Amino acid sequence: MLTTAYLQAHGPAAEFYDNSILFLSYTPLELLSADRRVALANDMAVAALVGDNVYNFGEVIEHPIMDCLEGTPRAWLRQMLTAFHLGKIDMFNMIVADNRDAWDEVWCGARGALKLSVLMWDTHRLPCCTMTSSSKR
Repeated sequence: MLTTAYLQAHGPAAEFYDNSILFLSYTPLELLSADRRVALANDMAVAALVGDNVYNFGEVIEHPIMDCLEGTPRAWLRQMLTAFHLGKIDMFNMIVADNRDAWDEVWCGARGALKLSVLMWDTHRLPCCTMTSSSKR
């Protein structure tokens, strides 16, 4: 918990994200207060979006802590993680349009992750004998 708190305050975001996932693998959610669960879910989602080299969002999307965001002003973060995970540009654009002010807070670091996620999904959809892709998309 101490490492997670330090990384949350001082970064980098990807290390905070990794340490939070590790922390939650050993800590039952019931031991955290409701406010702490919401704050941690929010911070993990933002760290996943802006962290360098964080491209697989499935682990955080499926973690029960993300349920804590439901009914809060940051509920859209889980939807955004899903859009990134699936490489769905239309879903991404719709979420951004609906949450413009909140999104502007996290946008600067997330744009590169989205582009790479889309490229990974495009490449994944190609037949294995043609694993080349154009970056002119």
